Amino acid sequence: MLDDGFNLSELRRAIRETKKHSAPGDDRICYEMLQHLSKRSTELLLDLYNRVWTEGTFPSAWRHYNYTRP
Repeated sequence: MLDDGFNLSELRRAIRETKKHSAPGDDRICYEMLQHLSKRSTELLLDLYNRVWTEGTFPSAWRHYNYTRP
């Protein structure tokens, strides 16, 4: 169902299938770091993503971005 939260296998697959050398954001976290999270840390990340999904709100730090025109 579309309203259901994400499960652990979906999160792991998404992290695994992301480009290996994508650039980190302002938080300096790259996907290689996410691929090496402990099981508990991955579960906490999943909980955060599911709260964002179900509540429709983002942490304020996620709203910040740097855009530079080409």
